[in-house]
Amino acid sequence: MAKKKMKAAIIIGIITALVIVSFLYDISAGLTHVGPHFFTAPQVFCHSDWAGIALPPFGIWMCGNDMNNALLRRHELVHWDQYKRFGTLGFYANYLYAWASGGFNYKNNWMEKEATQKSGR
Repeated sequence: MAKKKMKAAIIIGIITALVIVSFLYDISAGLTHVGPHFFTAPQVFCHSDWAGIALPPFGIWMCGNDMNNALLRRHELVHWDQYKRFGTLGFYANYLYAWASGGFNYKNNWMEKEATQKSGR
């Protein structure tokens, strides 16, 4: 149980830092929500449980083997649309709340469910 709480605390800390940095980035960019840039994720992050991540407003990172995966790209673009809908703070706050209220389970997160449903993934 302590290991799960530590993992949750680390993830919450990372998300909090992302919210702060991305909010400052949005302000400096004039709150423009342009289309995302796609980047190849470092190989160290690429494993069977992880293939891509949208980190608004910076872009979308995907594992090299998955860069041409149309379903995954659409899934991450749904997250980008969520960002445009909620703004930076709203996106991360909603994601964090959905993740926590879903029992810290990816599959119980309503934002992931929406992205999976809309992308057909």
